[in-house]
Amino acid sequence: MRPQLPGFDRLPRKKRRIMAHLYDAGSSPTDDCKTIACFACKACGWDSGWRDDERPDSEMMRGIPCEKCN
Repeated sequence: MRPQLPGFDRLPRKKRRIMAHLYDAGSSPTDDCKTIACFACKACGWDSGWRDDERPDSEMMRGIPCEKCN
């Protein structure tokens, strides 16, 4: 840790986001062929249910912020 300069206060750290991770994905049963996905939080057990997600697969794998924990 770096030494603190006198007269300057350290900025507080940003709170860590708890992410809900992807556990199932597929295409919607209707003819529009949108991608739908389910996310679940390992910390609190929150489940997003099926939701439309137009992001690429690599971004979906990162998850979404948990609505209950954050």
